[in-house]
Amino acid sequence: MREINLQFISTKFLSVLVTAAFIIILIASFGAVADNYKSGTTYYSALLILVVTIVVAALLVKLPKKVFLVLLLLLSVILRLIWINNIHTLNVSDFEIMYKSAVRAAKGDFGFTSEGIYFNRWAYQLGFTMYQAFILHLFGEGTYTLKLFNILFSTGTVIMIYLIATRLFNEFCGRIGSILYALFIPNIALASVLTNQHLAAFLFYLSFYLLITRFESSKYMWILIGILLSAGDIIRPLGSLILLAVGLYVVIAYFFNNVNKRGFILLGKLAGLIAVYYLFHALVSSSFISSGVTQYPLGNREPLWKFVTGLNHDTTGVFSDEDAKYLSKFPLGKERDDASKQLIQERIEDKEALWDLFQEKFLYMWATMDDGSLIWGLRSKVHDYSDLMETLNMYERFMYLSMAFLVAVSMLKLTLERKVNVHVCLIFLLIIGYMSIHLLIEIQTRYRYFIIPSFMILQSYGIFTIYTFYKNAFFQKKVPAPS
Repeated sequence: MREINLQFISTKFLSVLVTAAFIIILIASFGAVADNYKSGTTYYSALLILVVTIVVAALLVKLPKKVFLVLLLLLSVILRLIWINNIHTLNVSDFEIMYKSAVRAAKGDFGFTSEGIYFNRWAYQLGFTMYQAFILHLFGEGTYTLKLFNILFSTGTVIMIYLIATRLFNEFCGRIGSILYALFIPNIALASVLTNQHLAAFLFYLSFYLLITRFESSKYMWILIGILLSAGDIIRPLGSLILLAVGLYVVIAYFFNNVNKRGFILLGKLAGLIAVYYLFHALVSSSFISSGVTQYPLGNREPLWKFVTGLNHDTTGVFSDEDAKYLSKFPLGKERDDASKQLIQERIEDKEALWDLFQEKFLYMWATMDDGSLIWGLRSKVHDYSDLMETLNMYERFMYLSMAFLVAVSMLKLTLERKVNVHVCLIFLLIIGYMSIHLLIEIQTRYRYFIIPSFMILQSYGIFTIYTFYKNAFFQKKVPAPS
């Protein structure tokens, strides 16, 4: 009897799900672009810039590795430096609260944690606030240094895309994926915003790279991976979702291929990784409490809020002022949780309406323009950036549409291939998990930030697929498959 290959079946099943998701995204995105940009010079300008971008990327791919990496770093840093030096972004909302709190913390004043309700409700925001306080303590007050660190970590993520795509596919894919991410407009626009997304994404993708390359071969790398995942979650709480993806990845990529003593050793490493994750989290949390920074553990004391908002049919899962005002009538704790549960229960009772909401949320989150990043990046009291925003929104649409198309090509190729690098299932799991959770919780197009590097990694293989087809069809020169 033929042995069932659980590893192959699992990877193919995941690839089918991601393929279906991106075909839907592609169709919806194409419709939006066709409706909004039917004619005009700006339409052709955007297409021209997109073509030039791909041509430049293709030329950079041919450079020696060291030269390429230097130019890649310069490209990423210079574009973001130009942005933060010329765009006067207004620091508002949560970003303003955390920055002002960080200024006080840098001076040893932690009174902000007991003033108002912000850090009482969302104690997890202290992680990023204390990171900013550390930077301000070292370099002095002002937002410019923090923006420079945004550039540093954003560029670090560019390098992670290069390394991961190269490992999963080949050098061509690593170069193409990293270049296109360095040029990605929403990422550049957020360089001037004091958001926790830059640092968190870098920590998470660094941990993914080590997980793919060193988890099995290294005796103790699981410790560092656990610390990096925990640190990323402390900065931006995505850890539970990511831990689930990591756990499933280890089972599929390592255990299914080693259902023996070796496999159980690898599961032991996974258990150790998870233990380190929670231990590091607890140590940081307890250190904040013992030093008088806060009286609450790092966490969300209103965990149902994101689901209340995310299941709001009237706002299509976007932030609801009405919900916020209603729940503010109840004291934080059991009473507010009970009121939240009641709202959630009411919103999931009509299954047909709930299914419609999921469809609307999916299309809004993954097929519409990412004006959220540009709205935050171009918010200013000094200048009116409305014309620039309109232009950049158009360019973003064409970049995103081409990315959706290329990911769809990549996924169709990966799904049809008889053999695939099993480690790519980590990217599949991250995408599926991230898309799924946003069917339930509050959505903003800015929240795409974390998963866009995964899209870029898959996009690179789509470009490689088209490139190899072109070379083989017109030059009769076989291009080697990715190693």
